[in-house]
Amino acid sequence: RINNLKTKTTKIFDTNGVFIYIGLIPLTSNFKPLNVLNEYGNIDVDENMRTKQKGLYGAGDVNNKNLRQIVTAINDGAIAAHSIINDLK
Repeated sequence: RINNLKTKTTKIFDTNGVFIYIGLIPLTSNFKPLNVLNEYGNIDVDENMRTKQKGLYGAGDVNNKNLRQIVTAINDGAIAAHSIINDLK
């Protein structure tokens, strides 16, 4: 059952699973003063998940990338964690 909050209508779908899509607007506005966001509000990072601000890393769907999936977000997190450990040494 899906309730459309804009039209106040309800539809029932016979399905075995559902993937919920919540949109493409990243919740990154608090990073705007740090000048690490692109024009769409995504965080610009290098291949090691580092931003241009020393000590600030990005990971997951807020990063500026083409594919936003759980598996790529997990990969970003692993790379960021590895980079942080190396940078702290």
